[in-house]
Amino acid sequence: MTVLPGVKIGDNTIIGAGAIVSKDLPGGFLWGGVPVKRIGDFNVFVAKRKEKMQEKLNTDELWSQFDLRHNEMDLH
Repeated sequence: MTVLPGVKIGDNTIIGAGAIVSKDLPGGFLWGGVPVKRIGDFNVFVAKRKEKMQEKLNTDELWSQFDLRHNEMDLH
């Protein structure tokens, strides 16, 4: 990523690798490209990541329960 001198970047902003930022960017968005373009919404991105993390946590919990039951079966 290259940010030209004097450019201001708002809070909650993600800028993709290789992007060239030549103008001020308002906060709350995902930016990428050459020249930089808005490609997404920060809050939507965060919500999707939280959802993915929750799915992973649920999967880990299921495997943990499977392992416990499997070990109980080995003891009998």
